[in-house]
Amino acid sequence: MQKTEILIINPVSGKGRGEKLQSTIIKHAKDFYPHINVLITSEKNQAKEYIQSSAKQCSKLFVAGGDGTLNEVVRGFQTGHDFVLYSIPIGSGNDFSRSAGTLNKSIQEIFQASVNPKYVLCDIGRVRLQNSDNSVLETAFLSSCGSGFDATVSKFSNRKTFLTGLPLYISSVMKALVHLSFIDVEIILDHTDYFSGEKLLVTIG
Repeated sequence: MQKTEILIINPVSGKGRGEKLQSTIIKHAKDFYPHINVLITSEKNQAKEYIQSSAKQCSKLFVAGGDGTLNEVVRGFQTGHDFVLYSIPIGSGNDFSRSAGTLNKSIQEIFQASVNPKYVLCDIGRVRLQNSDNSVLETAFLSSCGSGFDATVSKFSNRKTFLTGLPLYISSVMKALVHLSFIDVEIILDHTDYFSGEKLLVTIG
């Protein structure tokens, strides 16, 4: 099977920054990979659907978006998928790209580096949630998964606003403080360590 490069762009990333940079991203992508398959998302979870349907044909996957877009993509990963993931950080937070060292690279530099890449290995987390009605949600996540205060901060940061980056985060923290509450948890680590009680937040990284 002939494999090809795939580019997924989320136009609403970074409060619309993705749409402004879309033509620039595609231009640089085609400069390095003339036959790259460009996929533009238009609704929630579409990035996940794209990778589910095209992963077997993928050799290099470029994702232009933020942490939310990357998390959508990894939720579409399955055992046996064999390609390299490249993040083009155009979101509001871009925590994953900051950790991976690509945050301050230009779009052209990211594509240039992919020609002779240096790989960074990263775990993908999986979480299974059981709701009060006994329904179960299973999903994957990249970088971190949180509940409590940081989840409330995330909820506010995802609402429509003109803010981005650090100002958006600080604003969301202030709003979350108004709704401050503790969560009652029981945590078992590696089948040995045990924690319980009311906590402000629980985060897995």
